[in-house]
Amino acid sequence: MRRGKDKTPEECERRPGWGDRGAAGGARPLPGAGTSARSAAGGVTKRPTQNGPALRGSGDGSGAAEALRIQDDNGRFPFALSVRQTWEPGTVPVHKEPRVNPRLQQVVVDLLDEFPVETVVDGALAEVRAEVPAFRAVDADRMREDVTGALALAREALQNGVDESGQERDALRTIGATRAEQGVGLDAMLTGFRIVARTVIDTILDLAREHDVDSEAALELTRAVWVHCDAAAAALSAGHRAFTEAPGEHRLGDDEAVLRRLVRGSLGDEAVAAACAELGLEPRGTFAVVLAGGGLTDVRRRLVASYPDPAADRVVGLATTPPLGPWGVPVGYGDRAAPADLRRSYQGAVEAWEMATAFGLAEPQHPDEVQLLRAVHALPELGDRFVERCLGHLDDVRRTTTRETLDAWFAAHGSTDAAADTLFVHRNTLRYRLRTFSEATGLALDRTEDAFVVWWALRRLDELDHAG
Repeated sequence: MRRGKDKTPEECERRPGWGDRGAAGGARPLPGAGTSARSAAGGVTKRPTQNGPALRGSGDGSGAAEALRIQDDNGRFPFALSVRQTWEPGTVPVHKEPRVNPRLQQVVVDLLDEFPVETVVDGALAEVRAEVPAFRAVDADRMREDVTGALALAREALQNGVDESGQERDALRTIGATRAEQGVGLDAMLTGFRIVARTVIDTILDLAREHDVDSEAALELTRAVWVHCDAAAAALSAGHRAFTEAPGEHRLGDDEAVLRRLVRGSLGDEAVAAACAELGLEPRGTFAVVLAGGGLTDVRRRLVASYPDPAADRVVGLATTPPLGPWGVPVGYGDRAAPADLRRSYQGAVEAWEMATAFGLAEPQHPDEVQLLRAVHALPELGDRFVERCLGHLDDVRRTTTRETLDAWFAAHGSTDAAADTLFVHRNTLRYRLRTFSEATGLALDRTEDAFVVWWALRRLDELDHAG
């Protein structure tokens, strides 16, 4: 087969209709996990379309480096996982290095729009139960709900270009722990997963053939999905190991298992009503999903219902009102929602809890309160540059004093008198410290742009303090 740089323009032109919507058509970022140096070096050339620019590989391998720098319209790197990335229980990934192949961007979106989740699940689970004896003892309906929910989240993550709030990762961890609880061994679980993954790949290739997607694009898409599957298998394994390492401590009771399925949004309408009755919840009431780090007894007493999530070392529960005041552990909570809609509240709680954990926040956090922290978390190199600009000229002792002074000033919303009272120093002393800082750095705290740089640097230091 001739490589892309040797093809004629006619050979390189895409078949119209598939992947031609471009930016104007709402194109979403590709999960670039399948991009490799070899495919980038292949020099694939695509003609410009009405809605988007051409992508031309140089043939010398530089295309892979260029792809690493591509971002979507929101400046956010697309969702990408590599085989080197795994999730360890209770950790928050600090940084991801995505690999992107924009040539497949719209092909992925269009193909997955037609991906038949329920049909794939039916076929895959029939084979799993026939080939892996350990799964025959697992409730078929529950197994189907788990796999259907996980595939739906995977499709959403691949189409949107990002695993929002890590929901797919958390769902897979939970499934892994559930399989361990059900007595399915790790090897048997991964064998079943490989059957599901193979069925998914076969279905995607069938769709690609139906729509005349060229073979090179189909191959790269297959690579992307397989790498995604590698990361999914790692998450399943992490959840399984988290349970098997301390099964007695984390085994869920019947009520806890029902609550977990309710919070994850894996129950139908009739099942939701039955779950509310079993848990003693008002079906017409509204609840906020709350995530709290650790399995402390006093944390669980604050919630109307809860269950331990050992894969992430936290407790998941419901509250009738938003949590207030420090709990002694990182806490995130979502919007109040009806029992049938708790999945949205859970997603927000995950987002808030991850930032509360990463930055060591004492107060319970709502996702609306951590949006800027998500930016600090996602751009560590920028934060490191800001830290160097603001505090790089100081020794350790003066850095500590200056950091305490700036933190107090921000906490006091720019009030010098209030910050001085917090630090138990005279207000003139505080003013002298702030003036000395501005003279040394050229940053004026009464300028919004400069104050924002300083705030960002302080938050980056908070994250580094709690990275261990």
